[in-house]
Amino acid sequence: MASSLVSDTQNSRPDLKIHHDRIIPMITSSVSVYEFTKSVLESTKADLIYIFNGRFCNHRAVMCAAQEHGIEILYHERGANKFHYNVMPAVPHDLSYLQQRIKSRWDEFGKDPAARELATAYFTDLRKGVVHGWVSYTGNQRKNALPAIDPTRRIISYFSSSEDEYVSVGDLIKFTGWNSQFDAVNDLIQICQGDSRLQLFIRLHPHKRYKSAEDQNRWLALAEHENVTVISFDSDVDSYALIETSDVVITAGSTVGLEATLLGRPSIAVGPSAYSELGVTYLPNSKKELEKLLFSELKPLPVEGVLAYGHYMMTFGTKFKHFEPETLFKGKFLGVDLHEMPLNRKRWLRFKNLLFKPLRALKKVLGVNQSR
Repeated sequence: MASSLVSDTQNSRPDLKIHHDRIIPMITSSVSVYEFTKSVLESTKADLIYIFNGRFCNHRAVMCAAQEHGIEILYHERGANKFHYNVMPAVPHDLSYLQQRIKSRWDEFGKDPAARELATAYFTDLRKGVVHGWVSYTGNQRKNALPAIDPTRRIISYFSSSEDEYVSVGDLIKFTGWNSQFDAVNDLIQICQGDSRLQLFIRLHPHKRYKSAEDQNRWLALAEHENVTVISFDSDVDSYALIETSDVVITAGSTVGLEATLLGRPSIAVGPSAYSELGVTYLPNSKKELEKLLFSELKPLPVEGVLAYGHYMMTFGTKFKHFEPETLFKGKFLGVDLHEMPLNRKRWLRFKNLLFKPLRALKKVLGVNQSR
């Protein structure tokens, strides 16, 4: 429920009292789905169940019912691009499982020059704003635009992450040195604000423009601290130019952590990420360790893990056979736009015929009684 509430309110710390009217229907719906799924599984004796994602309340209710019955679960999600879907035996938020898949695929293809070129293209496309597996948020940034920078000081840049995916996934996404990225950032501010040799920039994720005013204000208020410049979510500052200008880049899960390493900058991660096991970032687990790294002569780490990640993100998943995507969010299944289907009975009947035609043919081959 918590994950659905955060996504619904666009607030990483929603007030349960204020959102009471949202929470009750979520609880009711989740319990209903859970009980219904249990009854279906008990009557059908299913061996396998497919569900989407596993993070949102109703999907998680199905997941819990299946787990209680010891039934195998496969999770489906988007693939590398709009033409692919992905199915796996772990939720998409299982970062260790994901990185095992990344490393396994790179062990197989990593020596192929074409694979390395494809991996590099992933990050080149990110910088250009090319859409692959998800939308780009850098469209309003102006190339090479930078905030006021003091070249005599050591430039530390923190790039924030969207926190929605962190909620209600158990221990799969867990901070080890801090309770949250906001706590880590406050420690980072304390380290920097008392040292005139440092200049700290906090680049707010562009997606934060869609978050609640409470979330936005909590981050924007950090600009009140000494030696801290907060770059707003709607600023036209070029994130890549800022990376290249920085002496050290810090993230808590953002792909910027990878991009910084690829661009030859020391990259520090203070939170969980899909690349923490790929050897591409420094991983402090406390304020003391973070401070030590900031005042060390850090060198950029090897890029091999970055390429492994890029290659996986360009190739994972299975190509659709019957779905014709138009965008990341819209398309046609067997030639029918499912968004329009309920409004057009003729189109629905055509879709129904297309959908069940292969099943009827199979029954005929098997000699199954079709009169039922």
